[in-house]
Amino acid sequence: MAEKVDAAFHPYWGSLLKEAGDRSSFGVQVATYADVYMRSVSSLSHYSPLQHFRSPRDLMPHEL
Repeated sequence: MAEKVDAAFHPYWGSLLKEAGDRSSFGVQVATYADVYMRSVSSLSHYSPLQHFRSPRDLMPHEL
């Protein structure tokens, strides 16, 4: 049954939704490669070069 469900999704990205508590392949790619957008590079001057930027975890409607 799990193989049938997996075959129904995109062959590379898989499901675009979370599976259990884990991010989907798409979610991992977005988190890994997403850019931080800002008005100027000087906006980063107040942060350490080791700062990791991450958006807050969003709950899906069925998790509320």
